[in-house]
Amino acid sequence: MEEIYEMHGRMKLAVEMIEGCEAFAAIIPEVRTNFVYSKESPKDKHDVLAVEGRITIVGGAPHASGPSKFGASSHMAR
Repeated sequence: MEEIYEMHGRMKLAVEMIEGCEAFAAIIPEVRTNFVYSKESPKDKHDVLAVEGRITIVGGAPHASGPSKFGASSHMAR
């Protein structure tokens, strides 16, 4: 359980750092950016913490389109 709390904390910090860096918007592609944090040796998508949706651009700055959730990205969990 401690690992889950640590992952959420690290993901929150990382998303805050990205959202606070306007220069990051310059490298976000048109399809936007998936952002995930995985447990070591994940077995399925429920071991991968992901921003629901993607990192997008709002008002010229990076913005997470949704909260971080386990299982939010089956694509990145493969």
